[in-house]
Order: sequence, then C-alpha cells, then structure tokens
Amino acid sequence: MVFESIVVDVLNRFLGDYVENLNRSQLKLGIWGGDVVLENLILKQNALEELNIPVQTVYGHLGKLVLKIPWKNLYGASVEATIERLFLIVNPNAEVKYDAEKEEKMALAAKQAELARVEEAKKREAEKDQIKLDETFVEKLVTQIIKNVQLKIMDIHIRYEDSITNPKAPFSFGITLHNLSVHTTDENWKQAVIQEAVTKIFKILNLEGLAIYWNPTTELYSKSSPDEIKNRLQKEIATKIVKPDNYHYALGPINATAKLKLNPKPEGDTPKFCIPKVILSLHMEQLAVNLNKAQYQDMMLLADSMDRMSKGAPYRKYRPDAKSYKGHYKEWWNFAYKCILEEEVLRRRRNWNWNHMLSHRQLCKDYANAYQCKLTTKGKVANEYQCVLDKAEKTLDLFNLVVIRQQIESEVERLGKLEAEAKKSRGWFSGWWSGASSKDEELSEGVAIMKQFEKAMTSEEKEKLFRAIDYQENTAPLHLPSEYVAVEGHFRLERLQLAVRHEVEVLRACVEHVEVDLRQRPSANALRVDVQMEAFTVAGVRQDEFEPQLVTSKEVSKDVNLLNVIFETNPLDGTCDQRVKVQARPLQIIYDAQTVIEIVNVFKPPTESTALTTLQAAAENKLSDLKEKSALGMQYAVNHHTFIDLDIDIASSYIIVPQSGKYKG
Repeated sequence: MVFESIVVDVLNRFLGDYVENLNRSQLKLGIWGGDVVLENLILKQNALEELNIPVQTVYGHLGKLVLKIPWKNLYGASVEATIERLFLIVNPNAEVKYDAEKEEKMALAAKQAELARVEEAKKREAEKDQIKLDETFVEKLVTQIIKNVQLKIMDIHIRYEDSITNPKAPFSFGITLHNLSVHTTDENWKQAVIQEAVTKIFKILNLEGLAIYWNPTTELYSKSSPDEIKNRLQKEIATKIVKPDNYHYALGPINATAKLKLNPKPEGDTPKFCIPKVILSLHMEQLAVNLNKAQYQDMMLLADSMDRMSKGAPYRKYRPDAKSYKGHYKEWWNFAYKCILEEEVLRRRRNWNWNHMLSHRQLCKDYANAYQCKLTTKGKVANEYQCVLDKAEKTLDLFNLVVIRQQIESEVERLGKLEAEAKKSRGWFSGWWSGASSKDEELSEGVAIMKQFEKAMTSEEKEKLFRAIDYQENTAPLHLPSEYVAVEGHFRLERLQLAVRHEVEVLRACVEHVEVDLRQRPSANALRVDVQMEAFTVAGVRQDEFEPQLVTSKEVSKDVNLLNVIFETNPLDGTCDQRVKVQARPLQIIYDAQTVIEIVNVFKPPTESTALTTLQAAAENKLSDLKEKSALGMQYAVNHHTFIDLDIDIASSYIIVPQSGKYKG
C-alpha cells in the first residue's frame, strides 16, 4: 500500500536528522506491521543546528516513540502517536572541547541544510505560477487526519547549562512539559473512539506543566553520568500537584484545556452555512510571568556571551585547552598571534595566490558541469561527478554554491524550453511517439498532493481514499457565502500576572479577565478580532504594613470593561476597508519613590555587559523600519483609495505625584 511507503520515507528522513542509533530496518518492519516502538534513542550532537546559535547537545535521550497505524482500518480506527521522556542538555560551544573531525562534519551538514532550504524556497516560489493545490482535497484529507490522530507527549525536559558566561555563578534555564494530549471526543467532550461516519468532529487538548525556568547559581547536570542525568531531568518536571524545589520559574507552569470542533460539510447544515467549519476554544485560569534581578543579569551576560561565541567560532580550532590566563600567558599570546596570522595574513595571501585562484576557478567549473549532469539525467549520478559534487560542497562557501546552482538551473531551464519548442515544430503527430513531457515531471514531489497520490496509488486505493474523505474528482469547489464565518477562535485568560523580585517582591502587575475572539470569513477575505480587558492593577514594593497601589482601574463596571478593541477588515456593511474601534476607561496612576528606586536597581545591567547598548541599537533600527513601513502603508492607502473607519474613545487617566514620594489615599 502507498501509505506505508510514504510513512517509512518521512520517518526515515525526519528521525535520521536527529537520532544516532536509528535502526532503519526495524523502523520499516514496524511501520509495515502497524506498530512502531522505538526505545532509548540517542539524539545527535548537532540536533539544534537549525537554530543557528553557538550551542551543542551534550546529552540527548528519547525514551520511547510509539506509532500505531491500523492499516486494515485506516479510515475508521485511530492512529496513535506517543512520545515519552525526551531529555536534552545543551552547552555553549566554548564548553565543548574542539574536535576537528566533528566540527568539519557539523559545518558540512549545516551547509547542506542551508542549501536544501534555499532550493526548497526557490521551488516554492517557482511553483506558485505553475500549479495551484486542489484546496478541497487537501482540506478534506487534513480533516480526516485530525479526526483519526490521537497524540500523547509526556515528560519533556530541555535544559541549557552555562559555566562560561559567569564562571563564578553558573546558571541554567530550560523548558519542561509534563503532559500534552490530543484525543477525539463525543459531542459532550467525553473521550471516545469514533468509527462510524460523523458530521461533526470533536477534539480536546489537555496541557499540563508547561513551564520555562531560569536558575541562577545552579548545579551542572552535564558533569554527571548519563543515568543520573536522566533520573534528575525526569524528576524535576512540574505537574499540577508538584513543583520541584529550587526552581525559579519565569513562565508558568501552565495548565490549560482547548476544545476543537470541526464541521467538514457546512453546506449540509440546516439551514446551510450556519455553523463554522472550525471552532477553537482555549481557556486558561492563570498565566504567571516572574523575573528577578539575578535572572535579568544572567540574561544580559548571556546575550554578550552569545555574541562573543558567534564572533569567536572561526577561531575555536586555535584556542588552547587552558581556560585560565594565569600561568598560561605564552599559550594565549600564541593563540592571538595564530588567529591573526591564519585568518587574516595567510588567508589574504592564499586568496590572491595565482595557483589558488586557478584551482578555485577550476573547481567551480567542475562543480557546474557535475551539477548540470545531475539535473539533466534525473537519475543516479556517475561516481566521478558525485565525487566532484561532494568535494565542491565541502570546499566552496555557500555563496559560490548558490550562485553556480542558480546559473546552471537557468541554463537547464532555457535548454528545456528550446527542446520543447523544437518538438512542437515537428508537428502534433510526433507527440504520440515522443511521450508526454508534462509539467508534473518538472514539478518537485510534494508540490501538489493530488499528483503525489495519483503517481503512487492504485485506482482501488485512490477510490477508497476519496470515499473515506468524501471527495469527488473534477467537482467545482464549494462556494461559501460572503457572510459565512468559517473559522472562530475564542481565548479566555482569567488572570495574567507579572512579578518582579529582588529578595522581596518589587512589582506585581495583574490583568484580569482577558478575552480574545477571532472570526474569519474566507469568501470576503475578512477578519475580525475583538479584545476585552476587565481590569488592570499594579502594586509596588511593600513598605512595613503599606503596599502602594501604583495603577488601578477606575469607573469599571460589569457592563463596561477597562479596554475594548475591535479590528476588522472588509466588514459586511461595505462602508470601509478596515475598521478600528478602541474604547478605554481611565486609570489612576500614583508615583511611589521606593518602588521606582527598587525597579531601577533590578534592571541595572551588569557593568561588564554591553547587551543593553546592542538592544537599544536594534530597537532604534526596528523603530526606524516601523516608521518607514507606516509611511509607505499610509501612502498605499491614499493611492488605492483605502477607507479606514477609526473610532477611538480613550478616557483621560490621571497621575498623582506625592510630595514625600509616598501616597496614602
């Protein structure tokens, strides 16, 4: 069957990029048997290279991966996927001893990944004009997948440890997750297995123990044995009931429930199009964000350290093993001398050497010929050409590789067009014998899902799939009324709390009862977002028995919120292109001197840190870009006669500045 082959290929490619001890034959047998169980997988050292940050994995473990696929009843029974005990410890590159062979392999893998990303981006851009996906088929297939898939993820702990940035006080931060499960339910949101044909699909998502922590002055687990690391990482995951000791949580732990309702056939409703195709509801009791002075200082130092590590990455090969300068001055002076000599003086001399330029030019030509052969043959490349491809992709930089590939692809495309015109000039009868040179062959697999299945599936399998997802070929796409709301989203947060601490709580800001509603009308290309906020309060640092209230909401009742915002594009009444309504009630703001002093003390950057200056420069650049884009957007609106309906009603807030710096009302 076609699905087994597709699943084997996808899992092999995905897991192969991240797992060292992957048994591909065992994986293939498990998939074909309908039950894959992989245990104790080891993650590769370059598992996080796509993040493009100077870190390496020093410990990676995946306890269990389970995939159950009921091939005999694929369209009726559930597909179950389970991931358990994913543990990862990451260190800065500077902490990992330099290994020339490993570094070379990682650099080559990173270059090839970037090349693949560039090629994929070019294909996607080219395919926009060549083919349009059958959206009805894709939508129905995705709906069928969502209906059947049951997902469970348990015990995730990803941890970053750093003893380089601040050697006197090593720190760690990470993310933990105890449980994430997605299950099919009945209309009463009770877990169930739905096998018969249903008109509505209900899914429920449970999230438990999602948290981000930052521990200043911490113990380094990466120095322990693998078994001890695994045990500690598993034990120190927050749940609804238990919070690990000595963990400083910056976010969460978060516990939430989301409900998803799918209506695959809105045209069958009574009356038609009365229920949205997608309704997503997410309710969260509390979201807590915490920050203390030690965490902030570590963050600033880490930003500096990351910048230094990125700049120092090309010189790691020359770096001495000695971490301290004291007693090793000769080695460190030799390091400085070698960096300048190798990367500046000798590099410039080598680049302008005639023999080097000649060999570089010849390698580029050889690579161009080999790549052209690879594109034109569309099959297995001869060994001699493959050797040239491997050597060039290892030696040449990314810029040269991309430029050469672009030139050859343009040349191959031009020759293909000339060949096609020559075939046409021979007459239509020759087409019977020369075969169909369809665009489908030129398009990459994965462009159109319909084309994939047509090539891979038998007619019986295709008929069975279409019947299961209720799809018919060559039917006109469903026309949705312009007033039909196809997607609804509802987000409810009872309490958002931000706390800043330094020995004691310095500041506590609370936002009460936040609601966000989203509605989309695809036929009219319209979107509406409603935001409501009931109350906003800020409390300062406690002084003896007095706790100053810096910000409080005034004139707020059950009928009137503190803030109401409506943003809408292409409204139904057609009077404008965009509509913005803002209604805000007044706030009382009180100055408290002691709180301001404590806040300044918390956010005072370390003396050796330059991260704040870098962030300020980045913020200024972003602000400049925003001003330019806003001006261009306004100019575009004027030129194209875009109408914007603005209705802004913001009540005046008032500020109290007490003479003594302390106000008791």
